[in-house]
Amino acid sequence: MADSKPVNCPGVSKIVRPVPEYAECPNCKGSIEFWSDEDMGKCYECDREYPKALQDASCLDWCPQADNCRVMIKENKSS
Repeated sequence: MADSKPVNCPGVSKIVRPVPEYAECPNCKGSIEFWSDEDMGKCYECDREYPKALQDASCLDWCPQADNCRVMIKENKSS
């Protein structure tokens, strides 16, 4: 029987496979795009950069396997 364990930890899926998130720009009311694996976002309209207001809780802060995931994340970003 095949092993049913996930290839990647589901707790870091938004870091390994980044997704865009959007917020309203406080400067021009345009759309700021934040990628789930980055700390800063950029407004499409006025070109200003903003930090993410709230960070999602990350298993990288408490999981015993976090160091293994950090290696995997670094490898994915460099490829």
